[in-house]
Amino acid sequence: MRYFVFLFLFLLLNNPVSAGLSEKISVKISVPYNNKIVKKTINEQKSRFLGKSLIIKKYIRKNTKFPGSIKEYHKNYILDLLFKSGKYKFDLIDFKQDSSYKKNNKIFYVFSSKIKHNDVVQNIDIWNFLNQLIKGKELDDLLSLELALTYKNKLHIKPVLKKWKKKYKGAILYIVTNNLIPDYKLFQFLEKQFKSSELNTNLREITYLFDLAPFNLDICLKIVDVLNNKNYRTLSNKILSSCKKIHSKTISQSDIKILKNEIRLLDNLNIKLGSNDLLLKSMKYQGFLPIKIPKIKNPQEITQLDVLFLNFKNKPTINNLIQIRDELKSKKFYLIPKFLTNQIGVSQSAIYKY
Repeated sequence: MRYFVFLFLFLLLNNPVSAGLSEKISVKISVPYNNKIVKKTINEQKSRFLGKSLIIKKYIRKNTKFPGSIKEYHKNYILDLLFKSGKYKFDLIDFKQDSSYKKNNKIFYVFSSKIKHNDVVQNIDIWNFLNQLIKGKELDDLLSLELALTYKNKLHIKPVLKKWKKKYKGAILYIVTNNLIPDYKLFQFLEKQFKSSELNTNLREITYLFDLAPFNLDICLKIVDVLNNKNYRTLSNKILSSCKKIHSKTISQSDIKILKNEIRLLDNLNIKLGSNDLLLKSMKYQGFLPIKIPKIKNPQEITQLDVLFLNFKNKPTINNLIQIRDELKSKKFYLIPKFLTNQIGVSQSAIYKY
């Protein structure tokens, strides 16, 4: 009997799972080869530090119970957040370098370790963890927006949008919340052409640029590409969808001819539309630009077209737009009044689905 008790205790103490240890976790790391002693020593130290980090992350991934709705491409971001939060302690047991070898001008290191099981990580509530980071404003702006948009029913999106608004003053906030854009200046670069080499691939910089020049096709394609490379797919799809919707309303070639003729008729009435005039931009998209235009009470009744156009240019209102449309209709204009009717409808919408 004593023999069996001794055998049981021996197996218990030598079984890593029973003893509260994980199985051995191995990782491989490569660093550029350098034969200088100092640089070589630094690389070895960095590799050991990175090896420990990767082993812990590998352990977290294996032992964290992710909700089924979490996208696979978001898991690495959440793992990094868990690792960096500092709230969880991970004890590496028997950490060691198993091997190293040189190949293709690189040094490869193989490290392994066991980890003392962490019950807190194994039972963590991912949604609560992320919401606490959002509440404490500890999440990166872009990552928090990506996650909040993806998991609207689980994460608190209002504080995310509030924080976003403090940093980004342009169109993205309105796009992701399906709202009309109140700042007409944001449409200034709608049709400007950029070479790909002119546009920065830095995520934050291209985000700022799109925020201030939304729906520009070149900028749109660049930011979508950069977001996809970072696996911010929900935000990427929303921006791409918004650009597609706007550009799907581009005026047809047959209507361009009619529009040019009507613009010439306006010239004859001493009304000239500049290339950056909001009205002209609206017409080029058949009156479907997502612009929020206010409506005022008790507007002044004006019938002079040139004054109406000037008033709209200086301070756009729905009232001006309606008066311009009606006056042009009375003068037998066809296409411009049609497009203005579209814009009047769009600009008074409660929401705008991008």
